[in-house]
Amino acid sequence: MKRILLLGGGSVLIPLIARAHELGCYVITADYRPGNAAHGHSDAYRYLSVVDRDAVLEVAREEGVDGVLAFGADPAVLSAVYAAEQLGLPSPLGYTEAQILQRKDAFRDYLHNHDFNTPASFGAGTLGEAMSQLSGQTFPLMVKPVDSAGSKGVSRVNREEDFPPAFRLAMGESRAGRVVTEEFVRGLALEADCLVVDGVVQPLLLSHEVFGPKGSPLVYTPMLFAFPCDMPPAWTEALQREVQRLVSLMGVGSGVFNLEARVSDNGEPYIMEFSPRAGGGGLAAAVDCAYRLDILGDALRAALGEPLRGYAYPLVDRAVYRRLVFPRAAGRFEALELHLPPGARCEYMDLIASPGDTLAPAANAAGCMATFLVTLPLPEFQHMDLESVPFTIRMQT
Repeated sequence: MKRILLLGGGSVLIPLIARAHELGCYVITADYRPGNAAHGHSDAYRYLSVVDRDAVLEVAREEGVDGVLAFGADPAVLSAVYAAEQLGLPSPLGYTEAQILQRKDAFRDYLHNHDFNTPASFGAGTLGEAMSQLSGQTFPLMVKPVDSAGSKGVSRVNREEDFPPAFRLAMGESRAGRVVTEEFVRGLALEADCLVVDGVVQPLLLSHEVFGPKGSPLVYTPMLFAFPCDMPPAWTEALQREVQRLVSLMGVGSGVFNLEARVSDNGEPYIMEFSPRAGGGGLAAAVDCAYRLDILGDALRAALGEPLRGYAYPLVDRAVYRRLVFPRAAGRFEALELHLPPGARCEYMDLIASPGDTLAPAANAAGCMATFLVTLPLPEFQHMDLESVPFTIRMQT
């Protein structure tokens, strides 16, 4: 029986643990929150901080694991790659390359130096350093911690006088103590959990990424992933070529990578993020449902060094709507009720909040209270938005 160490404990791991058990694996989960949902589904739990690479290495060695995987847990990526590299276990890429991908300022520099489309940007460790580089930048600007995920500390700045508070907000969420400022890229927002097999990127199965309402604290937080993506084929092919070029340059082997991209109004592809992990919003499970694939199993097989089959572009015969739900008001949570359109079917609902929990309006992705996945008939629902599947959050105020 192969043993795998999964870093993290959120509910996004539960389908992965179930798939690991189907494959005959012994699953160890690890983080610093023993009460997290996934630990009740694994075979063993170890207490540690997923950002402490030496602690992860020690636990992986003690447990005699065959693979280490950060799945849907961005802070754990470097620790997983480091432990795997030190123990001679399978890893999708080297630790040096992973460090570049996980630091937004370093990644922007890498893209620029290798002639990828990338927004003009600069990194800074102090407000004074940032202000000295601000002149000549084209507003609006996005201000982000270099090493955070889930929209934490992210702001859009339209005027120079609004920059200092945005910088301080981002700095407060950066473990590395650095902030990246970049020009805003207009265009389609896309996300995918893509499979790489022996250095070859399999066909990108892109979702439209829809963010929170304008004017809300969640305006830069993904709230919906909608499949299929109806982008022109030539634009998809251009993005596929750029992702393949990046994978080849970085010497990637096999694994599942989370891709965030934008395609400008004239079809120019921009790789915004490319991380050796699955997306935190349960995107891999949505891909498997939409296209009847096994990305969950492929992530496990890659981490264990087992062969992967890859896939051709699958037939799309239904739309898939993966929704993240956030509290809209403060109160005591009672229930979440979906109002499904004709022909729709709820495939999966994950209640992160329990009935009776006291909730407050969310400020970022960490405040997600539930997710659900709904399939809908084509072609009626190819163009989906936040209101395509209405729901009611029953709260006692």
